[in-house]
Amino acid sequence: MSQTLRIAVEGCCHGELNQIYARIKALPYEKWPELLIICGDFQSIRNETDLSAIAVPDKFKKLGDFQDYYNGSKKAPIPTIFVGGNHEASNYLQELPFGGWVAENIYYLGNSNVIWFKGLRIGSISGIYKYHDFYKPHDEKFPYNETSKRSVYHVRFEDFLKLGLIQNLNLNCFISHDWPEGITSKGDEKGLLRAKPFFKKDIETNSLGSVPAKLLLNKLMPNWWFSAHLHVKFEATVEHPLNNESNIKRKLSNSSEVDHQKKTKINNEEIDLGIDEVEGNNDEISLDLEDEKPTTKQLNEIKLDLDDDEITTPIEQEKSFAKGFSQTNFLALDKCLPRRRFLEYLEIPITNDHPHHSEANFYYDPEFLKINKWFENNFRKTEVFKDLRMRDFNQNLIDQLWKDINDVKINDESLEIPKNFKATLENPSEQTKLFKDKFL
Repeated sequence: MSQTLRIAVEGCCHGELNQIYARIKALPYEKWPELLIICGDFQSIRNETDLSAIAVPDKFKKLGDFQDYYNGSKKAPIPTIFVGGNHEASNYLQELPFGGWVAENIYYLGNSNVIWFKGLRIGSISGIYKYHDFYKPHDEKFPYNETSKRSVYHVRFEDFLKLGLIQNLNLNCFISHDWPEGITSKGDEKGLLRAKPFFKKDIETNSLGSVPAKLLLNKLMPNWWFSAHLHVKFEATVEHPLNNESNIKRKLSNSSEVDHQKKTKINNEEIDLGIDEVEGNNDEISLDLEDEKPTTKQLNEIKLDLDDDEITTPIEQEKSFAKGFSQTNFLALDKCLPRRRFLEYLEIPITNDHPHHSEANFYYDPEFLKINKWFENNFRKTEVFKDLRMRDFNQNLIDQLWKDINDVKINDESLEIPKNFKATLENPSEQTKLFKDKFL
């Protein structure tokens, strides 16, 4: 296919929707993008209660523009999707773990997701990576204390696992808030350090960015990867091997999570909203630095044969799955401020056939729905899942888990994401209930 889709990508929103949409509407109408992607710190703040849930210093708390889009006095001029960052109305987003509408024409992608829009297959993961919360469940309750106000937006292993199980590697775009670890070496690292010299120590110790995001980038091989978080524009290119043997044998956990958690690092999480410097780690709970023991249990009829040299990928699966893109173009953007590079327009090639490629609606992804149903109804409850760690996660394990996932049946009568937003406090949980009733 030779078509392209014009999209806009924005970095950290920080509640400044009016400025972002004004930039887009200033273009000639024929040059408007068909989709806006916001890479976190969206701040879907409806009221003062939501404001109390956001992890920012009191002096920077403000309602922002979102309430006008929520109550309907304004409407997003183009379809808008976003991931969660580390400065969010987490009480609102937590009610939509599988994604949902936060306002008319504005869709939150949930903890992790894959959706379709006009022929683009788009993957996403919300939050930022902190090792000490990574293997915990999403069990924070509102109202939050100062610890849970931060842990609520930390990426969890289950979010990573669902995405890592994707077999069809035809993702046109992937969205995260924080950067994949090690991505700076794939672009103009010297130029980045001139703009942000305080990143130097983290780059030297390989501790700037997210280990799970790096592993997903190497495994999923999307055409584009968009991020924000560090308040600077940065571009990079990651080359991927595409021969079948290297794809099958590539170990996903090629970066040590244990080593990563032990490194001294600046607190990339608590980037002050009013300045560009990154402050010290003075308001986070201490990291759990205890070394983990390798997983040895082989339970629930799943034999975890994790030897990279013993490959069990069936021939028929090799023939039916897309193999990913040979190159991932990485783009991180700044926060929404005057004279900052926070918005970019791109023409993304449409490389997939989709039955609704001409319709400006969002659609669920059938493969990810199967993974979600299998995980939520079965695998979450097993001892195997409780004992899994990122270092165990390789193609051999994926193949074995898919023997169970392949048996999952989903309701695929209509995969269009329903436009069921209402400006009521009950609506977020209603959207989640409808999703569960239909697909889980």
